[in-house]
Amino acid sequence: MNVLELSKYVIASYSENNCEISNLKLQKILYYVQGYFLRKNALAFDEEIYNWPYGPVIQETYYGYKSFGVTPISADKNPSSCYLRDLSKKSKRLIDNIIKRTFPLESFELVKMTREEEPWETTKNGEIISKNKIYNYFKANDSLGLYTDNLKAIN
Repeated sequence: MNVLELSKYVIASYSENNCEISNLKLQKILYYVQGYFLRKNALAFDEEIYNWPYGPVIQETYYGYKSFGVTPISADKNPSSCYLRDLSKKSKRLIDNIIKRTFPLESFELVKMTREEEPWETTKNGEIISKNKIYNYFKANDSLGLYTDNLKAIN
């Protein structure tokens, strides 16, 4: 899927649920989406994820929303009508579950979480975090607890 379209979907989902999302938080959510998709042997998006000082970042999305700075990103409130229409219901449910898990988490909680995970820790600042590292980490770990609660939506 297109990472910018996925970003719009995440932002619209936050808006629809009256939650605020910053560019910093968006970056971490996209990282988790990629990680959980790789766990399922699928690729959420083609763009690379980089090790930056505040955790994983997808440059295309970061620069697309950079103008918002630390303020919340504004968006449409209807994600289902305009984004990710061609995605399977199963994939959309996985994305929705990741989004729901991140609603209560502050941006810097996500920064802390991602920086304590092996893919970020074992990659040098400014370098690409390899998809293989992300896959191996998420195959063995459930950072957001999606599987520990036996959520039907992701099986």
